[in-house]
Amino acid sequence: MEGLTELENAAVGAASAGCVAVTLQPTLYWKNAAAQGLPFTLRPSLLFRGCGANLLKETSEMALQFAAAGRMKAGGDASSSAAREIAGAVGGGAVGALLV
Repeated sequence: MEGLTELENAAVGAASAGCVAVTLQPTLYWKNAAAQGLPFTLRPSLLFRGCGANLLKETSEMALQFAAAGRMKAGGDASSSAAREIAGAVGGGAVGALLV
């Protein structure tokens, strides 16, 4: 992430969020259905209901997190690379938490 621009980091975050959101959408439905006492289903029309809104939320959130983490990790010397990694990850998560 250090070698990428903020826009490239945001694009990587958005692409990975798209994969995560689509992959985990059925589990999100099953969790909510179980909490509401609804029967288990494998119908795609139910499992992927609301996927568009979830994609929009996840891609914007992860794009911001990746861009912020890349920005926070930039600079410094090689001796502090582990500290930069941790600070960038924590900072990116904190910036993303502001969206939620």
